[in-house]
Amino acid sequence: MLGEAKHRIAWLDDNRLLVATDYGPGSLTSSGYPRIVKIWQRGAPITQARTIFEGKESDVWVAPQTYVTKEGVFATIHQGKTFWTGTVYHLRDDGQTVASPCPRMPTSRPCSAEPRSRSYGLI
Repeated sequence: MLGEAKHRIAWLDDNRLLVATDYGPGSLTSSGYPRIVKIWQRGAPITQARTIFEGKESDVWVAPQTYVTKEGVFATIHQGKTFWTGTVYHLRDDGQTVASPCPRMPTSRPCSAEPRSRSYGLI
């Protein structure tokens, strides 16, 4: 269970979540939003979750999001430089992140054609 905080959570698969939350000192942006995303395995304590992305303290927010398409589930990390602009990163199967080939754009609009989101923002 997660404590009270500004969370951003997305299902990666049946047994793993992508979680951005307050992990303790240094884990939030200067705006008070999460800046670290971790993969949390079902049944494990959150302290064992593996960090996959760290934004900067100067970012406004960082949040995971997953999209379900005919081709499968695609995970992204959105790094908000402002509330309206930022960078999207794709999560590869090996756990590494790569910057999106999409041009920089408002972070609330994915560049793929009408995916269905599986993210649950509690911000």
